[in-house]
Amino acid sequence: MLRSEYRQKAAAILRQNQQYLTENPQILSVVRDFYTAVITEKPEDIYQFARENFSAFQN
Repeated sequence: MLRSEYRQKAAAILRQNQQYLTENPQILSVVRDFYTAVITEKPEDIYQFARENFSAFQN
């Protein structure tokens, strides 16, 4: 019974996440750009790199 409930909840969360990404395609672009920058630049401090990278999106 627990396994069945877990699978149902997991499937519902997956559907919600997929819907959110479908409705907000820019998220995948941001993640893809960040991933590409990390692979290209190979920063020593990934956390500092992320702060600098995403600070451009702050208001």
